[in-house]
Amino acid sequence: MKKDFYKHIIFDWNGTLLNDSDVSYELTMQDFESCNMKRISREECRKNLNFPILDFFKKYGFDEKKYDYKEVDEKFHEKYMKLLPTLNLFFDVKELLSFLKEHNVSLYVLSVLQQDLLTECVKKNGIYDYFDEIIGLKTLGGGSKVQNAINWFKVNNFNKEDFLMIGDTVHDSEVAKNLDIDCLLVARGDQHKDTLLKTGYKVFDSLKEVLEYFKKEYYNLLH
Repeated sequence: MKKDFYKHIIFDWNGTLLNDSDVSYELTMQDFESCNMKRISREECRKNLNFPILDFFKKYGFDEKKYDYKEVDEKFHEKYMKLLPTLNLFFDVKELLSFLKEHNVSLYVLSVLQQDLLTECVKKNGIYDYFDEIIGLKTLGGGSKVQNAINWFKVNNFNKEDFLMIGDTVHDSEVAKNLDIDCLLVARGDQHKDTLLKTGYKVFDSLKEVLEYFKKEYYNLLH
């Protein structure tokens, strides 16, 4: 981290702003059962979840000879999309976004969701006006989050020193590393705090904690 505050902050969507980890866990366990695998606790899932997800499935006995992982993944996303309209933001999202906008920080959402769907979700949750740009994929499953971020950075010719990434997974830290920007992580999404700490970045338990950190370290509002 640096002494001067950032001009731009990129937020991951799922698990960072949108509270969807319980739903993702339950759907994953349904996939386990459909593939004749035993359910595991949510805590164990968070501790051991890694990317690509297929490797995580293999760890728990996924048999590629019996099951087509692509089909399993497609069914997961089909069920997830049906539930997506019912999901809400974490309780502390708007307070953090409001503070940042009051201090003239440009805000962005970066997600693997398809662009139109992502925009619709952000609007549905009442925070669309906080963001300067919403960056999703052109089509669902059409590319990588990392490459999409790299392309977006190149087009806009951004100064990397001005940016911070906020996410909830190791993958979000990889996005930051590929962009060569700072990053912090919030440990209440799909991956456990112990896993996130291994990235070397600061890890918080909530966005409320992140806001308190910003106020204390950058704005001298807390003592």
